[in-house]
Amino acid sequence: MNHQLPIHEYILPQQVPHPLFEERQIKVFVLRLDLLHPIVSGNKWLKLKGWIEEGRSEKRNGLLTMGGAWSNHVHATAGWCHANQLPFTAVIKANENFQTAMLQDVKNWGGKIIFTHRQMFYDHRHWLNLAQAEDKLFVPMGGDGTAGEKGVKEFFDQYLHQYFDEVWCAVGTATTIAGIAASRLPFKTLVAFNPGINDKQLDQKLEGISLSFPERNLKIRRTNNGRFGKTSPVLLQHMNEWYKTTGIPLDIAYTGKMMTEWMNEIMSDDSIKNKTFLLIHTGGLQGNRSVQEGGLKFSA
Repeated sequence: MNHQLPIHEYILPQQVPHPLFEERQIKVFVLRLDLLHPIVSGNKWLKLKGWIEEGRSEKRNGLLTMGGAWSNHVHATAGWCHANQLPFTAVIKANENFQTAMLQDVKNWGGKIIFTHRQMFYDHRHWLNLAQAEDKLFVPMGGDGTAGEKGVKEFFDQYLHQYFDEVWCAVGTATTIAGIAASRLPFKTLVAFNPGINDKQLDQKLEGISLSFPERNLKIRRTNNGRFGKTSPVLLQHMNEWYKTTGIPLDIAYTGKMMTEWMNEIMSDDSIKNKTFLLIHTGGLQGNRSVQEGGLKFSA
């Protein structure tokens, strides 16, 4: 599988001006992975690339992957397959009558959708066997696994030009955090931000990363903005304010909640001075289409 899609392989961290940052005497940079590509964007591409490279020797005819009805990973994978004229199958944890803009995109791109209930969805052996039967490369949910971690690591190995006191990144499967921890990116503290995911396996994986890379000083923060994928008027207001001040759009599931919690921490701690922060924008803006019209003051 050779990708024929023009995707930026390097994005410079963007320094963000803000009156509060000047007051706190801190430097804030955002690494906008959402700019890698308008569809195959963010950390989704980094993980997917790792899996594509892993599967080159298998010479499969297309990809099969899994996710929810608004999955950014499914969306990016479907977009990549469409651009490369490869068959694609999405296993979706939802009722077949449930429709979203993301699922419509998959259909428009010629993807095959299999709706399934929760118990069957997590039977990975079943879906791996199906992928083999369909002669497709099986990519785990969210691009999770060593191949996905390798793709993230190789990307962040490029960023050796600047040292950061803290690097913040939202987690879903913790694949990106694992890749950053394994990379040569120079920093003092790595903050894994949980956007409301209650999953013991995720907690165990983060603990394992911390034990494997003790020198990376991994810290975990959890959202105060409710369950994963749920929005609130307060969250949308913070996202709109951030966009008005910085010009950077955020997504409702990951970066919107992360930036809100990070800003709250900066505002409440007067001792934070002379630090340099790197905030990872993991993409996923397509999910903003689930917000009622008028809720966000920038385009999804």
